[in-house]
Amino acid sequence: MKRIILNIIRPLLIVCAMLSVPLSALAQEEEPIITFKTSIYETAGANNSITLLFGSIKDTTYIDVDSGWGLDEYELVPAGLDTSNGSAVWSGTVMTLNVSSAGEVKIYGDPKQFYLANFEGCYITQLDISKLTELNVLNLCHNQLEALDLTPNTKLYAAYLDDNPFNKKPMYISFKNVKAIVFWTKNPAPMLDRLDLLEEYNYYFQFTITPYGRDAEPGLPDTQELVEVFHRLSAAVGRDRVVWRYDPVFLSEKYTMDFHAAAFRQLAEILHEDTDLCVISFVDLYAKTARNTRPLALLPMEEPEMRQLAAMFGSIAAEYDLTVESCSEKIDLSDCGIRHGQCIDKRRLEKILGGRIDIGKDANQRQECGCVQSVDIGQYNTCRHLCAYCYANFNAKMVEAYAAMHNPCSTILSGELRGDEKITRRKAEHLKIVKNPAEEDGQLSLF
Repeated sequence: MKRIILNIIRPLLIVCAMLSVPLSALAQEEEPIITFKTSIYETAGANNSITLLFGSIKDTTYIDVDSGWGLDEYELVPAGLDTSNGSAVWSGTVMTLNVSSAGEVKIYGDPKQFYLANFEGCYITQLDISKLTELNVLNLCHNQLEALDLTPNTKLYAAYLDDNPFNKKPMYISFKNVKAIVFWTKNPAPMLDRLDLLEEYNYYFQFTITPYGRDAEPGLPDTQELVEVFHRLSAAVGRDRVVWRYDPVFLSEKYTMDFHAAAFRQLAEILHEDTDLCVISFVDLYAKTARNTRPLALLPMEEPEMRQLAAMFGSIAAEYDLTVESCSEKIDLSDCGIRHGQCIDKRRLEKILGGRIDIGKDANQRQECGCVQSVDIGQYNTCRHLCAYCYANFNAKMVEAYAAMHNPCSTILSGELRGDEKITRRKAEHLKIVKNPAEEDGQLSLF
């Protein structure tokens, strides 16, 4: 009898011993299904964070993630897509990671379960997702990838790769040859006493003034203060060089239709003598903006809401002899008196330059954008206004890190050149400016 009991206990001990092995040890014996290297530690230090969004094909499963501190287990839920607000917003498992100084992240699990992988803004320099053969949707925008092999990912039907070194070569921009500049700003007050430095350039401003509170725009001065800055800027440079932007427009329990009607009318009444144009757009909820605007509890905005708002803006603007244009919107609002606009506007440039120019649409912008060809010299994560809806900031920590590296004497916006950068001089485009249509011999460098 004793022998039988021992024979029963022994296999039980073996099973218990196997179960007592840590999950991390079991996972480390496996090959990771995703591996990537990131420069986030170098950029933001020990308090860094990156956010990933993954979604499975159908069933809920589990994955293990090691960002240099050991394994953490996450539930991988099915990917979801919400288009109720007029733009595509993906959902799934969101994970925020703190990456160790090694700068490497490894993910373990079943590679055939992955449908969606969103690595947007994670400062990724190297990535291996070759095992994700069932992956359908991939977002790698705003990273630092110089090369990427997606050959094994044969099921991909959507891959977003904007703002990586392999599709945007580093370049040196010399203002020596620049003849036109368009400034986007929410507060040009620091520039008002330095406008004389721009005397040799042709330029105009896109100046955003919206009526939102600190919950949406925590780093901006009060609206009344910005209105005074608008008056001063217009008086200094002329009303044809200052465009008023009332965007992005969004709705919530606090920011209602009636709120926008009253606020737009008040601002139009105050600003119409200082500008001839107002530009509007409706909020775009990218992955990071959807995350950052959650506390605002935005309401869905579909075509009926857009048309109601546009009709209201168009009617009010007409009372003050203001033209209204939309920015990068698919929706046709011409029946509301609003046409598709060009923020980098050929017509305005021709007026400022004093002649006709032959320049086409910027092929590097999305289809809905009407801007003409230009060179963007801005940088992500450098605006300390920290507006919740902003697509150009990933999070406040990133902004603080970049701001800390700012040197006003440096030739770049954040940090300093190390000396080992590869710099490509952009070939200047020379445009013909015809000041008299009968004459075709005037030449001037614009970009």
